[in-house]
Amino acid sequence: MSAGLLIYAIAPIQLRGALEAALARDIGGVGQARLELVCAANVGAIVSRLCGPHRLKDVPVELLLEYEQALANLHDLVDIVPCRYGSVLPHEQAIQRHLADESARYLDAYQRIAGCSEYSVRLPMGAGVAPQPPPGELRSGAAFLRARKHHYAHAEELESRKQTAFSALFDKLGKNLREHVVEALPRAQGLRAMLLVSRTAHAILATEFRAWRTTRDSVLTGPWPPFHFV
Repeated sequence: MSAGLLIYAIAPIQLRGALEAALARDIGGVGQARLELVCAANVGAIVSRLCGPHRLKDVPVELLLEYEQALANLHDLVDIVPCRYGSVLPHEQAIQRHLADESARYLDAYQRIAGCSEYSVRLPMGAGVAPQPPPGELRSGAAFLRARKHHYAHAEELESRKQTAFSALFDKLGKNLREHVVEALPRAQGLRAMLLVSRTAHAILATEFRAWRTTRDSVLTGPWPPFHFV
């Protein structure tokens, strides 16, 4: 007996043929579970059946990687709205009710990302921004004030660079770049830009990235399902 259904992705019902063709390729889900299609209200959900208790905390890394690999394999074949690991409902009827309730939101999300892939550009912190000092005991009021001043100056510099660091690359991509998000990396390691780029512009992105990074120690990864844009 199934312990519930794990949802991987959502897509419009108009893509049912493409979704079924993708599933016919035996793309395995978590634990190599068979992927299935559950439809309702003009959308379909790609799911797999769970055979045991589902862990939402301390999830083994290998299960997360299997989930992401299944999404990447699906995205290679058809446009999908990716879900996050842990999206579980108890049975098909519950999924159908969920799809009926949320179909408009899913269709809006699909229109936003259709025909696109996500890429990530990491820009490590350069010499222009001093790293934050490691946390430790502040032995005096003067040391505390110096640390706070450093902290706010560092945050201001990072915020400023978020506005400008990738602008030349964005301009070069033009209409091939549908959306972008820039964020600071953990522990002030640098910046990361998530790019929503047309599937047909992979070669253009690679070329423009190489030209843009000539003086920057930066890394481009992707294509990925558009996690950050749904």
